[in-house]
Order: sequence, then structure tokens, then C-alpha cells
Amino acid sequence: MVEFLNMLIINQETLKQITEVKRKNGPEYWTDMRAIIKNDWEQLPKSNFKDFASLLSIPIINRARQTEFLRAVVQYLNVPGIREALAEPEFGNTEESFKTHQVDLSGLLTSHQRILQVGYLAFTNFFTKIKEATNILEIGAGIGDMADIARHLGFKGQYTCFDFPELLDIQKYYHENLGLENVKYVSEVSDLEPAELVIGMFSFTETPLELRNQIYSKICRSNNWLLGFANKIFELDNRKWIEENLIGSYLAYDVKEIPLPFWPWDGGNALLTIHKL
Repeated sequence: MVEFLNMLIINQETLKQITEVKRKNGPEYWTDMRAIIKNDWEQLPKSNFKDFASLLSIPIINRARQTEFLRAVVQYLNVPGIREALAEPEFGNTEESFKTHQVDLSGLLTSHQRILQVGYLAFTNFFTKIKEATNILEIGAGIGDMADIARHLGFKGQYTCFDFPELLDIQKYYHENLGLENVKYVSEVSDLEPAELVIGMFSFTETPLELRNQIYSKICRSNNWLLGFANKIFELDNRKWIEENLIGSYLAYDVKEIPLPFWPWDGGNALLTIHKL
């Protein structure tokens, strides 16, 4: 009870800090948020990280109903491993939170977080690409759900998470408790290299341009891409950068953009897939 009350107090203070950071909504956003995440990680019970206000408010963990993604996921329930991929791991939640945020999908207990993550694959029909990839690089892996999802879908290669050290700590902790193996955690651009498949769901395209260009220069020869992006972020023209760099560099590849009209903020949002022919 003492731990629970302490968590409520810290979460309330965290929410005040996050509100101020979001109000600014500028280039220092991630610098400020990293400090807040680090503070939560150091002060709160690590085993309850899915209830951290910092992770819920960004949001790195989604608890909002995503009707369109749910509809997409339901169409693929016969894909091998998808039911296991959708199952929400209890680890990381308090018992009460786990029960409160469960979603009963025809007898399968999942969560809005898992539906969203698997939904990205359903919208793009990327299940086979995930399974057959020899290696995967995820830029901005959140809490690490996609790595777990990939394993359930049959992926057997090395999975690399590139992220801030503060989030890598959480991903590594989560993966160790889920029993995931062959996962590499990278925070230095110099350690990056091209991958068979690059995943970046509303993460790679949210990095400052200088850092983004550094990352891209290291991985621009990757064969396949799955990205989520907003047309505008932190006053940056994402659309222009994507057209000039990604789409412009992969003219001989199968490039598809899937608009997400139900997410109209930030100038509109979309998914982008690039397949090597």
C-alpha cells in the first residue's frame, strides 16, 4: 500500500512536469522527457513500469481504444502466432491495472497497446516480412513490445533496439523477464548498421534533423522499412524529409504510403512501407 501511494504521488508530480514539456512542444521535448522517464525509473517500482505516468503520457504505452486498428487485426487472426503476439504479458502491470485494461477479443485477453502494435503490421500486411527477416532494427522501440511480437510471429534472427539509454533500460528489463534472447540494445549512432528490416513507428521521424540524418547515413542501405510518421512534428516538415530522403532514395523499390485519416493531428499521419523487389 505504501508503494502504491508513493507511486500515485510521484505520478501526479510527473504529470505536472509532462504538461509543461508538452506545452512547449519544441526541439527540447525529448531531452526533457528523458529526464522525467529516468526519474520514474529510479523512484518507482520497476515491476510496475507499465503504470508510469511518463510512459503513459507521451504515450509510449497506449491505453486508448484504437477501433480502426482493431478492425484490421481481426482480419488476420488466422495468421500463425498472431494470437500469442496479441496476448498482453502480465509482467509490468500491477494486478489491478492488468485486469482493468484487458481487452477481451473473442476470448483472447489482449490490450489496446498490443492491438496498436500488431495493428501496424495488419494495416501493412507485414507479417511475412517480420517472420522472414534475417535481422530487424527498431528505432525507438518504446517498452519493447514489437520485439516480443516478432518472436511470436516466427522471427528468429537478431533484433536490435536503438533508443535513448533511459528506454533501453526498460526494454532490457522487460525482455529479460519475458525470456527474450538474441536482442541487442544500442544507443550510439556509430554502432548502427543496415538491416534486413527497419521498423520505426512514429519514432525515427520524430528525431531532430541532425540526429536523423546521422542515423540515416548509417542505415540507408537497409532492404525493407516499416515507418509511421506525422507530416509535421516539432515544427519540422517531415513530409519533405521523407520524400527527399527515403522515397527519393528507393525509386527502384516498392514504396507504399497508407494514410491514417482517423489520426488528423500534426498535419496528418501515415504508415510507409518500402520493400526490396
